[in-house]
Amino acid sequence: WYGETEFWCALGKVLLIVGLIIYTFITMLGGNPQHDRFGFRYWRDPGAFAQLYYDGNLGYFLGFLQCLIQASFTIAGPDYVSMAAGEAENPRTVMPKAYNAVFYRLTAFFVLGSLAVGINVPYNDAELIAAYKSGLPGAAASPYVVAMNRLRIRVLPDIVNAMVLASAFSAGNSY
Repeated sequence: WYGETEFWCALGKVLLIVGLIIYTFITMLGGNPQHDRFGFRYWRDPGAFAQLYYDGNLGYFLGFLQCLIQASFTIAGPDYVSMAAGEAENPRTVMPKAYNAVFYRLTAFFVLGSLAVGINVPYNDAELIAAYKSGLPGAAASPYVVAMNRLRIRVLPDIVNAMVLASAFSAGNSY
């Protein structure tokens, strides 16, 4: 049961991230209820990066570094491959391929996911800042849900929240 549950939950996670990347592509080209072709608008105004602690290039670098540090704690996947090494018939040949596949998959999903978030919502969005400062839990601070609310898309935020909840269950289940 564990293996079957984990298979379907992992499939749901992949479908969620691929769906959100497709959502970003469609909406940025005007396929949204407002027919707004916003493209990379938020990369110009307010910009792609926020300054942190200092003005100028040092502030931009520190903002990027803070984001990178926080994001690095969310990466999980190679540890699962290590646990599977004990079950593999020929780990010396199979495991390097598995590690490379996980690395490339995680890198692609994280880079594309970060790009999608930067396209959907500016970093100075009032709803995001309010959710962060008041410590609202869960989806209140999700940039995808904020973008969907901004574009007046009604049902999709509930679907995304349900899939995120299933992903959280999967993460707890795997650990």
